[in-house]
Amino acid sequence: MHTRREDAALTLRRWLSHAIGRLKAAGVDNPQLDAHLLARRVLGLDRLQCVLQGERRMEEGELREAEGLLERRMGREPMAYILGRREFYGRDFAVDARVLVPRPETELLVEAALEEMADRPKATFVDVGAGCGAIGITLALERPGWHGTLLDIDPGALDVAKGNAFRLQAPCALVQGDMTAPPLAAASLDLVACNPPYIPESAAPSLMPDVAEYEPERALFSPEGGLRHLEGAVRLAARALRPGGLLLTEHGYDQADEVTAMMERTGRFSGMRTRRDLAGHPRCTQAWRTAAP
Repeated sequence: MHTRREDAALTLRRWLSHAIGRLKAAGVDNPQLDAHLLARRVLGLDRLQCVLQGERRMEEGELREAEGLLERRMGREPMAYILGRREFYGRDFAVDARVLVPRPETELLVEAALEEMADRPKATFVDVGAGCGAIGITLALERPGWHGTLLDIDPGALDVAKGNAFRLQAPCALVQGDMTAPPLAAASLDLVACNPPYIPESAAPSLMPDVAEYEPERALFSPEGGLRHLEGAVRLAARALRPGGLLLTEHGYDQADEVTAMMERTGRFSGMRTRRDLAGHPRCTQAWRTAAP
């Protein structure tokens, strides 16, 4: 990039310009934002400081670290993995390649649960396919009277969730288990929240490299056109929810009708409703557990 003499005089402003250009050439979305986030990570600056300290001289070690992070992002590694964190519902969650990166649209599940169960100071719930624990930990912190379980089949994901629960002081139980045979007692829960794998395996070639090449396949893809794990979540909820309990599941933008039909086929749910995300896409479907017919 530069000779050592040039590097010694490189300012933050010049490095940002250089980084933005390289990220653009690599086809990265939001190159300006990503370049600033990388610089802030290396220099320990907040957003405003990164703007105001544009003439700050970058030391050789800082440049070396910044270039290393820049190369990773140019290779399309997700920013959340590079930074080691992702914000969800106003809190920072540690993430790495063992878990999916939490998406803004998944906050819709949290908002729906808090809205629909606003009159319940106490409740028991499970976050199925918890990953980093973003949904379940957030619910436990937003409603201190609720008792939650984080369920995931992958021990690595549970390690990440455990670290987040400890750091954020969320009183959640962590359980390893498959949603098709979950270690949950029948009629024991008031809420099942689930963000399962739901991408059809056939859609893999169309995914952005940030997702396809880095995020765990097991947490992304589901057989049977992306519906197998959604079916498993519905069956789990039909068994584990008490009458009057709530099922909330995220799904693909074109899967709402299939999910609603799954709920109807059990004969155990009523009041189905699909919510749209900020982009206007059907993203989360809910249903209330009825008494057994």
